[in-house]
Amino acid sequence: MQKTELSQKQYTDLYSKLYDYSRQDKFKEECEKAKEMFYIMQNDSVNEKFERFFNTYLIQDHIMENKKVMTVGFLEENGTNLSQSEVSILKSMFESYVSIYEVKEVSAGKIVLKDCLSGNELCTEDVKLLRSFKIGSCMIARIVDIEGTNILIDITISISNEVKDIILKDIMNLFNQYQDVYKDMKSFLIYHTHILYKYIQQLLDPSIAEYLKRERDKNDTKVNSENELAEEECKVLDTLKENVEKKI
Repeated sequence: MQKTELSQKQYTDLYSKLYDYSRQDKFKEECEKAKEMFYIMQNDSVNEKFERFFNTYLIQDHIMENKKVMTVGFLEENGTNLSQSEVSILKSMFESYVSIYEVKEVSAGKIVLKDCLSGNELCTEDVKLLRSFKIGSCMIARIVDIEGTNILIDITISISNEVKDIILKDIMNLFNQYQDVYKDMKSFLIYHTHILYKYIQQLLDPSIAEYLKRERDKNDTKVNSENELAEEECKVLDTLKENVEKKI
């Protein structure tokens, strides 16, 4: 088994345990709170398309009433039964986030990606998944370091440069408002993954972009709030969806 495939299996096996953990009755209320933060529309038939993203958000990102994310609770409750490898992967999950990446180099066995928000570069051997991406191609992706091997999880979304520039501008504006709270862009993105997940929802489902446009046109009070991250993040132009294709 190739290194990337082995890393993906390690992640999937651990994620399955986390998923089962998250289904416990004691997390039902937290699940509902996470849905309120994550989804744009209150429409089950629309939202079920993004269930895969939501489950990752719930497990890895949603800050619960006890000020912890679910992965931390899982580690605290099950740490003695986990291998050192699993503990290492859990710690990588803590630092995983969604961002915008640009392909900088492509070779037979690896691809170099630049995080357009943090400025960091990383290398992935996940060349099969990214085979249609060329130098200069942009994407919204989530990457996890599995013991030195960077893998892309969930679904990677190909975006145009136009989309990239608009989202970058919006997120930089948000970060500048809150940079006294977060030491750097990476910290900001770790704590606010829902921002880019909301862009993904708009880009993959035109009805969501149309809904937001109607809400903005109807009145400013519901969607326009200068100081609330949950509202400011929803500003992708309707026309951008034409430039997007989904890469699975």
